[in-house]
Amino acid sequence: MPVHAEDFLLFAEQLNLESEQARRTAVSRAYYALYHAALNLKDTLALQPPPNMDRLGMHKRLTQTFRTSDKQGLRDMGDDLEKARKKRVRADYELDDTIGLPECQKDLRFCRRVYKSMKSNLN
Repeated sequence: MPVHAEDFLLFAEQLNLESEQARRTAVSRAYYALYHAALNLKDTLALQPPPNMDRLGMHKRLTQTFRTSDKQGLRDMGDDLEKARKKRVRADYELDDTIGLPECQKDLRFCRRVYKSMKSNLN
């Protein structure tokens, strides 16, 4: 059965967020919902990355593709995608930090809002 971008966000929103591990997983999965939605939007709109971005990794290159768009709404999405990516990096790699429940819930609301914005640009 195929997986869709929103499935990652739904999974994150359905987790019991009582444990640190669950909160970290939720933040990470929510980012990947945005990442895959952004890939889909990039392809649908035929957005091209700016020149000389080959040295960047896939995630940063995608962010920069949106951030350098001639449309403000897409540039804002690029900024939001980068913000979510940084939160995902923190959740996955900065194990000495603590991600509290209110922060996690705020991050999930943020990702849901950005996801809806991306989806509305597909229609």
